Amino acid sequence: MLTQLLLLFGGVLLALALCHRLLRRLPLTAAVVYLMAGWLAGLGLGAPPVDLWTRHASLLALGTELALLMSLFAVGLRLRVLPHLHPWKLALLMAGPGVVLAMLLGGVAGVYLLGLPWPAALLLACILAPTDPVLASEVQVRSESDRDALRLALTAEGALNDSTVSPAVMLALGLLGLHALGVGGPLGSVRWWLEDLLWPMAGGALLGLGLGTLLGRLLRRRWLQGELLLRDELLYAGTVALACGLARLTFTSTFLVVFCTGLVLLQALRGETSGDVGFSLPERFHAFGSRMERLVEAVSVLALGLALHSVRLTAWTMAFALVLVLVVRPLSVLPLLREKELLPGQRRLLAWFGIRGLGSLFYLSLALEKGLAGPVAETLIAATLLSVALSILLHGVSVTPMMTAYRQRRGPGPRQPVPAEEASAGTPATQQVDDGQQDDGTQQRDRQRPDAEDALVDRRNAQDGRDEDAGNGGAHDAHDDVEQEALLPVRTHQQAGDPADQTAHHEQHDEIDHEMPSYTARRGQAAVSGNPRAIGRDRRQGRRP
Repeated sequence: MLTQLLLLFGGVLLALALCHRLLRRLPLTAAVVYLMAGWLAGLGLGAPPVDLWTRHASLLALGTELALLMSLFAVGLRLRVLPHLHPWKLALLMAGPGVVLAMLLGGVAGVYLLGLPWPAALLLACILAPTDPVLASEVQVRSESDRDALRLALTAEGALNDSTVSPAVMLALGLLGLHALGVGGPLGSVRWWLEDLLWPMAGGALLGLGLGTLLGRLLRRRWLQGELLLRDELLYAGTVALACGLARLTFTSTFLVVFCTGLVLLQALRGETSGDVGFSLPERFHAFGSRMERLVEAVSVLALGLALHSVRLTAWTMAFALVLVLVVRPLSVLPLLREKELLPGQRRLLAWFGIRGLGSLFYLSLALEKGLAGPVAETLIAATLLSVALSILLHGVSVTPMMTAYRQRRGPGPRQPVPAEEASAGTPATQQVDDGQQDDGTQQRDRQRPDAEDALVDRRNAQDGRDEDAGNGGAHDAHDDVEQEALLPVRTHQQAGDPADQTAHHEQHDEIDHEMPSYTARRGQAAVSGNPRAIGRDRRQGRRP
């Protein structure tokens, strides 16, 4: 079976990569293509055994958790700390009270449609409550300069509710006798309030913000000292691993710690764009995060399509999945959104785009790891897999036309109404997100940015060549043409001008040759005789090394 899976995933991933230009023309997301490819492959390979989830629950929980952590870190890097509170307020409403409403409504549907006992129905509703910030790529933010309220709210909600769902999952497992709640009843237990709700949430947020700030200042200090910081993939993976380890050590939410770390990590480098590293390090982080998101999306959805053949699907299971997507999501979001703060089209899109994904697969694996078994486990597996697959299919087919119509309707029309509290705080009008001209200007700047960067590099290289000739007679001229290629700026997905999977045409520029010392690094070392601190001192004083 392992050999067949390796052949399947390797062949499908290569085929999708080679046919990327053709697939981009389809009016649907890449996740739909992955789901269909996995399902079709299952027809030929056969269904994996149904007890695969229970026998390998620990491995599946670990794999889905790591994949989700890498994705959440990438989302945090892209969001950064938003300059105004309106999108955060929307995201917190949907990730907090909205999740509670979704769990209650989903529990009722599980009781009446699937015949589950109330604790098991509540567990199923909790498993399916988190949304995914990665799968609906056209809905998430395009770059750190994207300030559209709809995309910001949906992306931040998907990143936050993976954490806010965790206490409810532990509560449902406790009601099933699979987790210790302590004495005093399910809601009166001091242990649950402290160990599953208050400390994981508050402690995780503080730990993540503190760790991200500390590491960001360390990166900035190393940059000012002349360190090139080229090993961006090691910085990325190391930061995620360190944040996850600290979260486990302190019994806080790993999802919240990793997300908050990415949220503030690059704040210390904001404005440090005059030097090569100050500009390229955040861009390289975003490029690596985008590649990780695509890999996580492809592997997880392919596996989901293959696993659909191993569960027994009934009419009641299909009815539950439809109710979850078509009824539960809108009813859990619309009552929380005030009409004067959002345009009608934005409210409808927020109520519709609640795509389920990797978070649901993780919590299902966690429940099985805790000991969930028997007919209840089989029902929960079938309902979860079908609900996630149906959500990917419906949202993936509808996202392109709906978001295209949203952008066209918005156009250069009237700005979004300013909330009273933000108007009183003096929020600049240019930050109001529903401004079509602002969004178009951002996209135009993103498209012009690579040409400007190339021109800047050419000017720097020309000046550096003249300085080098004057200083040491051009001893290294024979290598300049080759090593200048290492200075090309990184092209990231937001600079390609496309809303989804934009890095495909420029991925040959996404990485810097880490083994070849750059022209700037070699020249700087020759100029200061091996003293890297002089580079940072000259940069702070506005001089060249």
